[in-house]
Amino acid sequence: MADRRWGTGKLGDGRPTMPRIWPHWARSIGGMLAGGAAVRFACGGCRRLFDVDLTALAVLRGAEWSLIDRRARCKASKCRARGLFVAAAGRHEPFLLLATKGAMPSWLAGTCPADHEPPPPPGPPVPIGVDKERWYRASSDAERKRLVREARG
Repeated sequence: MADRRWGTGKLGDGRPTMPRIWPHWARSIGGMLAGGAAVRFACGGCRRLFDVDLTALAVLRGAEWSLIDRRARCKASKCRARGLFVAAAGRHEPFLLLATKGAMPSWLAGTCPADHEPPPPPGPPVPIGVDKERWYRASSDAERKRLVREARG
């Protein structure tokens, strides 16, 4: 019987494959919560990313439960494909596929959570006669009111 700690596949020369070494923050839900990891469910069918509520999972499954090699169904009503979990150590760190087999989907390779978030809402519209650059650089409502008063004369 094969040792469960080692991969069941074989390399080209017949040696067993080595297990993947996971970063400490990715090994359990508790580690992801403590490290502030950004975890998403990635659906290969509809190419959508869904946020994963780690706090709720920790309550349901325990802090030592792992998302590595777990699969789930897509939440989109018409898709229902099976997807994988991806995680990043921070919002601007690249995604890590939480699976021992398979490769990162091409549409996620090299991206980070911040790349898949919607753009920030636009600032307030620029009144007629006010310089756009000064308006968007204004740090407070009081400064914007001053710019409007200057434009009106």
